[in-house]
Amino acid sequence: MSQSFNCPNCGAPLDYSGGSAPTIRCPFCNNSVIVPEELRDHSSGTDGSAMLQPGKLKDIAELVRAGNKIEAIKLYRATFNVGLKEAKDAVEALAAGQPVQISNVTMQTPSASVSQSGSKAGGCLAIAIFGIVIVGIAFFFGLNAFSGSSKNPLAALADSTPTRVPTSTPRPTNTPLPTPTPGFASAVLRFGDKGTGAGLFTDARSIALDAAGNIYVGDYTGGRVQVFDSTGKYISQWKVGNSKSIIRALAADRKGTVYVVADGEIMRVEGTTGKSLG
Repeated sequence: MSQSFNCPNCGAPLDYSGGSAPTIRCPFCNNSVIVPEELRDHSSGTDGSAMLQPGKLKDIAELVRAGNKIEAIKLYRATFNVGLKEAKDAVEALAAGQPVQISNVTMQTPSASVSQSGSKAGGCLAIAIFGIVIVGIAFFFGLNAFSGSSKNPLAALADSTPTRVPTSTPRPTNTPLPTPTPGFASAVLRFGDKGTGAGLFTDARSIALDAAGNIYVGDYTGGRVQVFDSTGKYISQWKVGNSKSIIRALAADRKGTVYVVADGEIMRVEGTTGKSLG
């Protein structure tokens, strides 16, 4: 049969359906509330106080010391009936050697919905206070028992927690090394020299190559075009325009026809003979 009493924190009515658990969670303010003694079921020979034995607290401390935080959080929640975040924060504080305060356990005094005498109310209040004091003593002796030190138990826990050593990521052994950037071009053939004779140049600025490998080189002024074979050996020369003509560019097609841009015109010339084609 469900019975009701009020939450001392927010005043909301709480339905208690029985059992031996010493606390229940208020769904309105999310606080843990101690169930009045007379509403608990004692038929199993326990009132839930076994959850607050020093052995449980020692187990929590040993789990933290061993680095098993997940199991420590689970045991902390089961021991103190708190939420996941509160249990996680408490375990993290223990691991860092900081004190932990159990602040969400609220003492419940009898309300008007439960008929009690003044002596019973005082008895429940005294039991609640005694239970919280026992929790504090158990935490002290539970932590001190496994640390084996006379120092502050939380400080001993911090001293015994292994320090994480940062590890460096090894560099890959097959890292490619930078290679020199190649130049724009490399010379494969050089021919000619400075001068006015055959195979010599005064101001060569234009060049063309036909399908047979013949090389045509035009001087900038004078309209002279010289012909060389694919090895740079001089073959012949011919002219376009007059002595004042300026050759702007040369081009050759696959048939050996050379196109000369000079005097504002494009002239076609037979490359091997110099014959004008128009």
